[in-house]
Amino acid sequence: MVTYSGLKFGSNGAASLRVELSSSAPVVLKQEGKVTQFLIDGATVKRRNNLNPLDASFFCSTLLRAKLDKKKEGVYVSLELREAVPVSHRLTPVGSGAVIEFSVPAREGSGAGCK
Repeated sequence: MVTYSGLKFGSNGAASLRVELSSSAPVVLKQEGKVTQFLIDGATVKRRNNLNPLDASFFCSTLLRAKLDKKKEGVYVSLELREAVPVSHRLTPVGSGAVIEFSVPAREGSGAGCK
């Protein structure tokens, strides 16, 4: 079960989405251009607030928006990007649960300011 989701931004424009789970679950990647989707197989979302989109469009980041969608096969994590970049993830066991960190690299030229 997804118990928390939240965004964090680095000073260089990199973004990180943290999803906390009550138990470990396999993660499957599907990346197509400016949209990256991860399926957290067998997961559910109990709190409706965790299904609200996380808007990152006002940050100087490659990430525009992150959204969790509850489906029959599990929870889809959709990352909408300004430009096609490789997104990585890391699953870390924590107690009886797990944390998945989705990392989005900084935008091209973000050190000189974003437009």
